[in-house]
Formats: sequence, structure tokens, C-alpha cells
Amino acid sequence: MTAAYGDMGSQVGIRALDNGVQIANKFRIFAGSGTPAATFSAKEIGDLYMDYTNAVLYIASATGTGSWTAYAGLSSMSSGATIGSTSVFTDAGAPSDTAVRVGDLAVDYTNGALYMAQATGAANWQRIGITSTSASPFSLSTTANAIGLEQNWTSAATTGTTYGWKNTLTGAGIGAEFIAGRDRCILTAAAGNGYGYHGTLEVKNTGYVTGQGAGIRGNIVFSTDTAVTSGTYYGILAEIYPAGATSALPAASNAVLGINAQSGTANDLVVNAIAFNGADGSGKMLYTHSITVSATAITSVRVRVNGVVGYMYVYAAQ
Repeated sequence: MTAAYGDMGSQVGIRALDNGVQIANKFRIFAGSGTPAATFSAKEIGDLYMDYTNAVLYIASATGTGSWTAYAGLSSMSSGATIGSTSVFTDAGAPSDTAVRVGDLAVDYTNGALYMAQATGAANWQRIGITSTSASPFSLSTTANAIGLEQNWTSAATTGTTYGWKNTLTGAGIGAEFIAGRDRCILTAAAGNGYGYHGTLEVKNTGYVTGQGAGIRGNIVFSTDTAVTSGTYYGILAEIYPAGATSALPAASNAVLGINAQSGTANDLVVNAIAFNGADGSGKMLYTHSITVSATAITSVRVRVNGVVGYMYVYAAQ
């Protein structure tokens, strides 16, 4: 990824940067918690590494490993000090310093944000990051198969839990919605398919799970000391929300939940529409008991209940 110092919109802090982002096709900026490892390699002389946990700035005096030199604690270094030909300013908030030259840096060590001067003077600082405002979004132009942000990871771990991405939001949220993450796809013209979110579990020839495999998993965890007295809870909630007073949908082709059994071979590999697993009994989610049916079933849906295959029959309204 190559970043220029033009208009970057309203953006997030240094910890949201792609690690090793290149600035103005010159030096790279790395960020991490703690000192750079002995095996961590600088690409160019002048590359920067920011230890955002201890507020220490490192600069590479040579390429390769072992070349990182701690410059100073960012909160105590002399603001406006020169590293090579670049002036580095430090502030407890957004910078108001006078940039000496284009490309000068300002570090907001209170909020963990990095700024670059797009012109000399005091009013030309642009915050560097990877997000933009809805009023000034990044443009993918008309390029086919364009990707706004892509991250690829590999792991050789055979124990524990590995995350490609993890986000945690902690708080009360009283009187308001509390949302850890939200994806939104906004259509302004016709599209072949549209998905607010698409989750995929891909199993290669040598891959498999010994437990559960799911494209999307949603759960609610109640801690051992939780005493729930109100609210309605769903592991997954699906809804169609016509927001406008005159909103309309094609009546014959919409559903809150769609289940499509798709197969790339001649064999239909998906045989169960739904699998129910839980305790069986009166008042529970599953209840095995006799019923009297006086109408002819229209169709049936194959399901699995606690490992036992059966059919859920659909009858005409009575």
C-alpha cells in the first residue's frame, strides 16, 4: 500500500495503519507494542517504527535487521527535532505547529495519531490512516473488481485460537444501541447481487474441522454471574426493514431468511435445510408430542433434530 500526503479525510490513529505503509514513495512507517524485534527488518534507511505502548520512536540507520535506534520518548522529545531532513513535532492532541517543509511529521502521543504536512505552515496537517468520512469517501473509481481494503494472513499454529481480525467493544450502552461492528452495502443503482456481509468458510482438499464448521456464527454469552431480567435475545436476528413510508418489495420473492442448497457437482450434497439441537420437552425449543392434523400438507422441509432426520410439514392456513 502506498499513501500520499494529500487529502486523507477524517481518519483513525497510527494503530489502524497497514504495518509498513509507505509514505510519499519514500520511507515506511511501522507500528507495534514494544521494541522492534531483533529479526524485524527495515526496508529503507530512515524507516520509522513507533512503539505506541511506551511512546518511543525508532529510526532505521541502515536496511535490514538490528538497525533500529530509539530516538526519544515521544512525550518528552524536543518538538520540531530533525530526523534526517524531516522535522518531527510532538503534541498532546492535534498539531498546531508550523511545518518547515512538506512531509514533516507530527505525533499526537495522547491519541496515538500521526499527521503529515501537505504544505508548509500551521494549517496544513493531514491525519494519516485508512478510513474516511461518509461525506468524503475514498473512491474506487470505475475499476472492475476493485478492493477498498484487503488483508491476508497465514498461520502455522496448531493449538489455541487464531484470529485474522478481532474487535472488542466494552461498555454499558444504556439507552442506546451498542454495536461492536457494522458493515453496510448501499446500492444506488442496479446490481447483480448485494450483500451487507458475506462470510465464508472455505475447506481445501486437505482441510477439515473436527468440531463445527460455519460460514457465519452468532452467539450470545451470558457470564456465570449474569441475572437477566429484561430484553429479548437472539443468537442471530434477521430482518427486512422497509424504512420509507412508501417502500415496496416484490411480494413473491422476498423472505426474512433464505436457505439455498447449492452444489458445484452433479450431486446435491446438502440434504438438511435446518439442524435443531437442544433439550426436548414441554416448554422447550423442541417438544416431541402427538398432534391432530386435518388438512393435507402442501410440502415438507427436511430437518435434523438432535441428530435424527425428519420432515417439517407445511399445511395450508386453517
